[in-house]
Amino acid sequence: MNWEAAHADAIGGRSEQQDRGEIWFDRNGRAFLAIVADGMGGHEGGALAAQSVIDVAKELWESHRRPIERADELLSKICITAHVRINCAAKNARQKPGSTCAILYGDEHTVAWAHVGDSRIYHFRNGVMVGRSHDHSMVQLLVDQGKISEAEMATHPDQNLILQSIGGERDPKPEFGKATPASGDAFLLCSDGLWEAVTPGEMGKALLGKSLSAMATSLVTTAARRRGARSDNVTAALIRVAAPIKTPRHYSFWITLIIAMSIAVVGAAALFVSILVNGWLWNPSTLHRYHNKVHGFSTVQVVGENSRLPVRTVLRRDLAG
Repeated sequence: MNWEAAHADAIGGRSEQQDRGEIWFDRNGRAFLAIVADGMGGHEGGALAAQSVIDVAKELWESHRRPIERADELLSKICITAHVRINCAAKNARQKPGSTCAILYGDEHTVAWAHVGDSRIYHFRNGVMVGRSHDHSMVQLLVDQGKISEAEMATHPDQNLILQSIGGERDPKPEFGKATPASGDAFLLCSDGLWEAVTPGEMGKALLGKSLSAMATSLVTTAARRRGARSDNVTAALIRVAAPIKTPRHYSFWITLIIAMSIAVVGAAALFVSILVNGWLWNPSTLHRYHNKVHGFSTVQVVGENSRLPVRTVLRRDLAG
């Protein structure tokens, strides 16, 4: 099983890009790690926090022992290590920076994810949403309590209140999930700047597009345009199971014909060699020779005892004159 992936971001209506997103593949291209981080904490603090999450993820991805048998352990270690690093880097900061985090690991046999905050992980199959991660936010809590609807989350006054983060006074408690990948599966990781403005239906349609890179750019551009000056930073990472390469039908016929003819030729050659080696056509012990002189040559007619074998005629120079 192979994977396709792409990511894109837009600054939106903000003066600074505090989102980060990355996707890394292993050497054979069959396993990947995708991550989106949305920084918080004022000027430069949010960017520092989000970049710290990315840096830790890259370091641990590159140094982790292969094959990765416990993806949840890797994802948990990324969250905890990034949390410590952000807090160490911000000891003297007035406002403690922090970051959300959405991480997705995938290989041929499994897909595993973890998240902290309100950056999301969506799972689609054939363009239809199967599920999404559960936000660690005030508005998600209000939805769970039945006080507001899912559609109201993006515009609610408390939309920016996060209950968990990477970095800060409290240790994060990542929420984990996993699935077995199948044909038609696709995943989308994004910051709140995307899901505030783009519907799951639009995300699913984009994941069915021919070019993931073009679709990623289209999604973040659309989100930023819809929100205008109020737009948050926008980041999205798109990953899907790659479709198998199909051979055109008119090529398939000729390829099949060539293979069949090659097998037939090899088989015929092998049979002929076997016949010669075993002496089925030329066994002196079972042949009669008839010699006739013709103009200084001897005509040798060789006839097998089996009357069905052909007569062989050989001209041999008569050395005796």
